[in-house]
Amino acid sequence: MDEEQKMLYLDTLKEGTTPFDRFVSRADMKDIVDVPEPRKLIDISILKLLKMIGRDHTTRFLPIIGEAGAGKTHLYWALKERQDDLGCYIVYIPSPPAPVRMLFHIYSCLMNELGDFLLKRVASTLIKRYGGSRQSLDPFGIIKIKRSSREIQRLARKDFSGLQSEFVRTLITYYMKAMHWKLAERWLLGEALSEGELNKLSVSRVIEEDDISIAALKVIAQQVDRPIIFYFDELEIPYRSFGSEAEIRLLSIQKRMYNEISNSLIIVACLADIWPRITEITDSAMRSRMEMELELQPFTLDDTENLYKRAMEVFWDENNVPSPPAPYFPLNEGVFDLVFQKTKGNPRDTIKMTKVFIDQILYDEELFDHLKEKVEFIAKARGQVAVPSSQPAQEPSPTAPAFHEMGEKILTDLDEIIDAAVKKKEEEFEAELAEQIQVTPASTVSAAIDSILTFAKERGVDVKVDFDYEFTIAGKNKSINAFLPGQKIGIDIPTIKSFDKSGGVAAYYAINRLKQAVSEGIIDHACLIVPRETAGKKYSMIREDLGSKLTLIELNQEEAKDLIRNAKIIPSIKGREVARLVFKDLPLEPPSLETEEQPEN
Repeated sequence: MDEEQKMLYLDTLKEGTTPFDRFVSRADMKDIVDVPEPRKLIDISILKLLKMIGRDHTTRFLPIIGEAGAGKTHLYWALKERQDDLGCYIVYIPSPPAPVRMLFHIYSCLMNELGDFLLKRVASTLIKRYGGSRQSLDPFGIIKIKRSSREIQRLARKDFSGLQSEFVRTLITYYMKAMHWKLAERWLLGEALSEGELNKLSVSRVIEEDDISIAALKVIAQQVDRPIIFYFDELEIPYRSFGSEAEIRLLSIQKRMYNEISNSLIIVACLADIWPRITEITDSAMRSRMEMELELQPFTLDDTENLYKRAMEVFWDENNVPSPPAPYFPLNEGVFDLVFQKTKGNPRDTIKMTKVFIDQILYDEELFDHLKEKVEFIAKARGQVAVPSSQPAQEPSPTAPAFHEMGEKILTDLDEIIDAAVKKKEEEFEAELAEQIQVTPASTVSAAIDSILTFAKERGVDVKVDFDYEFTIAGKNKSINAFLPGQKIGIDIPTIKSFDKSGGVAAYYAINRLKQAVSEGIIDHACLIVPRETAGKKYSMIREDLGSKLTLIELNQEEAKDLIRNAKIIPSIKGREVARLVFKDLPLEPPSLETEEQPEN
């Protein structure tokens, strides 16, 4: 390779984004490169389970465990890429952002990932069963079949009762583009509707309630043409974020899905050191039904090299540049011995360290010369000494002791440099994540509570909070997002997608829950967090009835982001409005950033 070629490749590396620039797998960003060898047993086991489910339609429950960075989230992307070959659909279920309405969270994940496609698949199956053969498809997209939508809905009621019937009826309205089919689509996708719009659809409630969410999941899983994998990631997060009650609630939801939903594979991914505690709090009946947990294995040295070669092949191809003659360019084989020894085969750490070496070569000429000398020594000695690999080690030669001494010296010399560089990459990544504020009802109510707790900590006050607080009225279970038992304050928020639109009927349901809690003496004061545009006759009537017993926090989307962003640091004005529920003397305006004391006269 001549000097001009080297400069071309190095400039391409500097200007492009390599697969090593992102070392943490994320559900919203596809992983391009896969090294499947370490998880061969897991892939085989999942394929076998899917075949069994395809035969008997019985749901299975499979735990996947591994250390941090072992590839638990990456496994989702590997399965997603092969879902057609596996004969399944897969949906990613992140840890709920708050311990409230978890079944609706699962349903929403399914809709966000497969929504329109999956709904049409299920509806098509139902239409074929109850509607007769399709005759034609109108140029304007209106489906013409033998029976009317009303007749099909009537026939379907024989097989689907209760809330399942309500879901099926709305699904048929949507698919056949019958009257109000646009409203049906919004309802199915979990959007808020007004009371009048619900009446037009002849449905009694929004889909956010647990019973109708599970009814919808039952119908979809039962009628779809393939098994569904529900991939629950980071099973340890609810405990860390909200405590043991949230963790137990999520496990109970998964158990309910296992018992009530057919044709599914529930995969739960969890840190290996946390899994024993999870099994302790799981009842014996559920433990007996789980498959044996499978553990993600670390990379071998060969896997480490294969990851690099496959990743760089993708990089050169995406940048329309032929691959360099040297497959490891700009590194060489000696680097991977160092990477493997340092990371012990952890995939995330392997990606981090590889990126560090590439960056140092590209931007730090002095360190590059130092590294070049050391890794060339390792490359020459390789094959003469035993190194960690999936291949049998060769017999050590007389040069082995000198090599091992040199290897130890290299690792010692580079430890501080590598650790500092890796830390810098992690900080850059965390800063990038911090800018990506996800506004959801759950994250918003969590931020509201965090605002209260920030001031409570500042004042040395202990404020207890019960998330997803349940109570019973007239024999029916109700719940609100949060309850402060010391102050008897209830906080709720409607299930909405954006704070730039009206809360619709979801806001009415939320304020009505609060009113019932006040009327029964369960809470003394109610706080409702809603979009600024929220209105409606019934909603307004209840708001007036509650009067001084209601604190209304109205937000737009930007104010919601600001609330979430600053809740644990310096709460925003909206965060301070919430905190004044507890601390009446708290000023609305945050303190000035200019805190320097004026000199005394």
